[in-house]
Amino acid sequence: MLHTVDHSAGNVSCSCQLRVVRHIAFLMLIVGAATLVRADEPPPALAPPTPTEVAIPVVQIAERAAFTDSQVRAIRARLGTDDATARITQNLPGMAAQIDQLEHDSVAQLAAGLTPQALDDLRRQWLLIKDQLTSWTQAIGTRTDAVEQDSARLSELDQAWATTAAGARENEFPAALREPIRIAQASIRDTLTALRAQRDTLLALLGRISGLQTQVSEALSQLGFSEEQMRRGLLSADAPPLWMMQPERARIEPIGTFVRTGLNRNRSLAQAFLQQQSRVLVLHGIVLVLLLLTTIPLSRRVRDSEPADDMSPAVRAVLTRPLSAAFLLALMVGAGLHPYAPIFVANLLGVALIIPLTRLVRGPTAAQMRLALLLLAVMLLASTLRRLLPPFVPAARYVLIAETIGSMVSIVFVLHPARLAKLDLTHAWRRALGVAMWSMLTLLTLSTIGNLTGTVALAILLTDGVLGAATAAVAFLVANRVVEALLVQAIRSDWAQRLRSIASHSRPLRRRAVRIVRALMALLWLSVTLNLFGLFTSFRESVSDALAARLTIGTLSLSLADVLTVLVTLWVSLLIARVVRVVLEEDALPHLSLPRGVPAAISVGVNYTILLIGLVLALSAAGVDPGRITLVAGALGVGIGFGLQTVVNNFVSGIILLFERPIQIGDIITLGDVNGQVRRIGFRSSTIATYDGAEVVIPNGFLVSERVVNWTLSNYQRRIEVKVGVAYGNDPTAVIAVLEGSVKGVAELLEHPAPRAVFTGFGEKSLDFTLWVWTDHQDTFATERSHVAIAVYEALRSAGIEIPFPQREPQVTSDAPVARKSAGSDEGGH
Repeated sequence: MLHTVDHSAGNVSCSCQLRVVRHIAFLMLIVGAATLVRADEPPPALAPPTPTEVAIPVVQIAERAAFTDSQVRAIRARLGTDDATARITQNLPGMAAQIDQLEHDSVAQLAAGLTPQALDDLRRQWLLIKDQLTSWTQAIGTRTDAVEQDSARLSELDQAWATTAAGARENEFPAALREPIRIAQASIRDTLTALRAQRDTLLALLGRISGLQTQVSEALSQLGFSEEQMRRGLLSADAPPLWMMQPERARIEPIGTFVRTGLNRNRSLAQAFLQQQSRVLVLHGIVLVLLLLTTIPLSRRVRDSEPADDMSPAVRAVLTRPLSAAFLLALMVGAGLHPYAPIFVANLLGVALIIPLTRLVRGPTAAQMRLALLLLAVMLLASTLRRLLPPFVPAARYVLIAETIGSMVSIVFVLHPARLAKLDLTHAWRRALGVAMWSMLTLLTLSTIGNLTGTVALAILLTDGVLGAATAAVAFLVANRVVEALLVQAIRSDWAQRLRSIASHSRPLRRRAVRIVRALMALLWLSVTLNLFGLFTSFRESVSDALAARLTIGTLSLSLADVLTVLVTLWVSLLIARVVRVVLEEDALPHLSLPRGVPAAISVGVNYTILLIGLVLALSAAGVDPGRITLVAGALGVGIGFGLQTVVNNFVSGIILLFERPIQIGDIITLGDVNGQVRRIGFRSSTIATYDGAEVVIPNGFLVSERVVNWTLSNYQRRIEVKVGVAYGNDPTAVIAVLEGSVKGVAELLEHPAPRAVFTGFGEKSLDFTLWVWTDHQDTFATERSHVAIAVYEALRSAGIEIPFPQREPQVTSDAPVARKSAGSDEGGH
């Protein structure tokens, strides 16, 4: 059976296919040519910028399509909800319920009346929630920004591909070119839709968090208002006197119910704290491990090494308990890592703090101090129990009286003069401790009176403040010893002593480190004490107001903050400049192969630069604009023109000495009648240490303008000259040989140039010779000259060569007989 074929249709189809093939071949040819041309060029960036209004060139469509596909795939990979967002979404309902419950409890407690500590506990809870919400807001905000950036990038790509698609339709691109454009647009728009949906979800989540933050801010404002009212009414009675309270009122609700309710509430607070601070608790554990890894090796070093002469036995003894020292520091660091921990948890940490303290207390009064710490722990446990009860019920007030009396007994026990005399403290510190103890005793007495008369809030504030301040004082005192011991041992360690800047300044470094640690501990204790008594906010506001007060004189306006900023900036600049100079001179620059004198120039140049930067920063911090700086510079120029020429001359001369280096530190010079070694080249003057033991301060201008003999400018070689005379009759050649051979056994002399003796002439009584030898020990020049003279004398004596000495033949003439004869003739005439 035969089949007929429509050749015309086949020809048309074939011609269309041929045109498509020709288009594709032409496109591939262009792309290949472009690739060959750019073969030696660096590859294009992954995200080449494309103007949104310009279409993608035809030759780049395939490349851009592949790039767009990789971009879209990367963005789609980030589309999935991250762990942080999922965790926040999961915990947000629970947080909302917790805020509602805390708001309800706050309203109830405010209506019933609160003590300062109860208000502080509520504030801690709200601030803990506020911090959690803030961290959530930052996490969601970061995620939202990333989504917005991806959306913006895809929008640019979508506009570029839309412009390219319009051009393809207008120019009737073949289907093989239009298909990649269509696929790129579809994937971009699908991803944009997903990104916008995720953005809307994140924004909704941010809105819910913002609503919770508003609730928290309102609650904190209400607490602040209540605290202000309570502070004003601290001296007013907030409960009836204790002797007027009816005991049957306490039986309406049993004490056990109060305790169970308080335990449940504190357990809930502790669980919420542990849940919200899980990451910080992990960090706290890491800090404990690091402290253990530090204290254990140092304690071994303390046992194996000799005690430092500036380390007291009490400080040295604390490192014999490395575990207790590490736990003490970890618990104290925890107070800074968990500033909003519930007071119930803070009290338990305070009780736990007593354990390492009792193990670290050493010395003659260790037994008494441990007993005092045990009583303090009992008082803290009683305070924790009291917080489980409503503050104004009789049972809570009875417990408060027991706390107060127990604390007073403990203080009287410690205040015994015999125990104070045994403390390892100076007289001033012992006196300050006595004043502090009597102050606490007075406050506890006032607390007892207030509790009895009905000012319960004031009584609770004073008792808790004294207990907290005493605990903090002991903790900071022992922690100061631990940190002091750690610093001293760290400075004395092998790795620190390898640094010359530390090894040569160990003692001043230890002293300054100890002073800084003590000052820091004192400031921390002061801030803790002020916070315990509710005075920290007022103190901070007063200090802020004092610092912000401005003194205006004409156009000049200064504040105490400006002055302190300038002084602190200059002090820090001086400190940094000094430290950097010591490190450069003693550790960094000696290890570099630099010409002599260059290290000193670099060190001083860096020192001047740091000081100049510090001065500019200080003026900028004080608010001095460049115009005023120019005015000051102009006034300084006028002053220089009138009376500071010498100062500036010496300063510039010092810079010339440092960088031109005609005189360097360590050189031996002679300037007029001054002969010595250069010890220092400073801003205005230089110091020359003479061989007589004096230090001569010479202005730098004299060292630049006057004639200076530098014995060590290019080398340390110096010629020793010894002049000697021998008796007539000796052979000059033999004498020269003896002189040159006499110094061969003298140490510290150079073989090159070799010793040389010359016959210098005929003296009045001797043949004169001069011996020249060389040495490179400038510091022992006089000693070497003495050794050479002794060697010459011994050699001449051994060779039988006589050294003549001056001889005088006196001739005595007398005119006495003539005088007598004259006298006799005169007598006879008479």
